[in-house]
Amino acid sequence: MFIDNQPVVDLIEMRGGIFTMLDDVVKGPGKPEQKDAKFGTLLDSKFTSNKIFVPSNMHRGINYAAFSVNHYAGQVTYSVEKFVEKNKDNLFSDLYDMMAGSTDVFIKSQFNVAQGAKVSSPTAKKQIHF
Repeated sequence: MFIDNQPVVDLIEMRGGIFTMLDDVVKGPGKPEQKDAKFGTLLDSKFTSNKIFVPSNMHRGINYAAFSVNHYAGQVTYSVEKFVEKNKDNLFSDLYDMMAGSTDVFIKSQFNVAQGAKVSSPTAKKQIHF
């Protein structure tokens, strides 16, 4: 028997879905320690009426710390604790650092290390030649 999983995929990946909201919270303003709760609250407010989404208030004693998705194989619960931190894209700071280390004067001037991230990764020490 075929079970159409498209509604689950849409909930997670569609524009305005869980991944989009996660990206918005990661990149948006706010203190890092408050972003997980903000993410949980946003999910609850947007998807409460979605039959596939189970909001945090349906989980006893959790208070915006988890949500569930009804997959084809059953309900799966996700904790939002450290969700935002784990989904940060560190590539940008590494790329920024690497560009700041370029031997090209113009490129280097566009990526001033003092204004950007600290040079801390092995990738950042590589030289770029244009």
